[in-house]
Amino acid sequence: TDLNGNLVSVNESSGEVTVNGLFDFESAPTINISVVARDRGQPSREDVASLQIVVEDENDLSPVFDRRIEYDVSISEAVLVGSRALQVSASDGDTGLGGEVRYEIVFGNGGEEFRIDSLSGLISTAKSLDYETRQFLSLGVQARDLGSPALSSVRLVTIHLINVNDVLPIFELASYAASVQESTSVNATLVRVQANDPDNLNNTITYHIARGPSSGNVTIDSTTGVVYLAVPVDREVVSTFKVEILAIENGNFSLFSTVALTINILDDNDKSPKFSSDIYYVTLPEDQSPGSTVTTVSAFDDDDGANGDVRYSFDNPSSTFDVNPITGLIRLLLPLDRERTPGYNLDRKSG
Repeated sequence: TDLNGNLVSVNESSGEVTVNGLFDFESAPTINISVVARDRGQPSREDVASLQIVVEDENDLSPVFDRRIEYDVSISEAVLVGSRALQVSASDGDTGLGGEVRYEIVFGNGGEEFRIDSLSGLISTAKSLDYETRQFLSLGVQARDLGSPALSSVRLVTIHLINVNDVLPIFELASYAASVQESTSVNATLVRVQANDPDNLNNTITYHIARGPSSGNVTIDSTTGVVYLAVPVDREVVSTFKVEILAIENGNFSLFSTVALTINILDDNDKSPKFSSDIYYVTLPEDQSPGSTVTTVSAFDDDDGANGDVRYSFDNPSSTFDVNPITGLIRLLLPLDRERTPGYNLDRKSG
């Protein structure tokens, strides 16, 4: 009998299962079929067995880039060595080593102006760039899997250089970030930004906070570029904010560069858990079965991470009831006797 779309068949006499076609791991990594054994008596009797066929993957798929056509990007000729140009990405539908992708520049980089991270596909500058020498570069980027034999794909990456006024100051990093505890005092140092003029080291660069929604949260030393916290912060109100920093050359506001500074507020455990109800009332029949659910209490905590992870317990341990420390579910442990104990007051605690 042919089974599962003619991929396999079973001999009606011997029970031998044979393969009739090609399997495709990506479409069906496992095949489940039922085999019926039936005698020839009258009346006929039968039994059914389940057969699972596990398909082993082969490296039959090449990496596929996330762009169907070439990559095209423009970057300033003044970016620092190590700056990001763009990131390519390719995926491979195979499993195991056949699905792991590595990247390499295979042509167009004779001057070694760029390098690529073999794992992430991030292309960055390896040398200083000069618009006057080359206005664009066309790189061939190969995505190759680690299967055997290895399969690969190549995509063209065109990088255009933008001609800029070479006297503009350039920040050492493309962006800056700092983290601060919400209990940090005002005037605490957050980070130092620094910009340089590649043409004339004698130029004076001053730093300023650009006007914006969060500009009042920080101050900056105009000479050193050190950024300070200007106001108290509360992560439960604002968990992160961004400001833009200007580097101005020789006081000439037409010659300036900007960079983004992101401030992440780290959580302090400064919030207590709050129950969804101040008092929980539950009425139980006297014949309620031990082990059954009484009710579920719930509490929330505005803090982040482990600081906001709530656990439940009774202030006064009870032999009649228990509470699940994670879910807040309260169960009955012992039989009830209304004549002896008509009610219970359980002080719940979250923490």
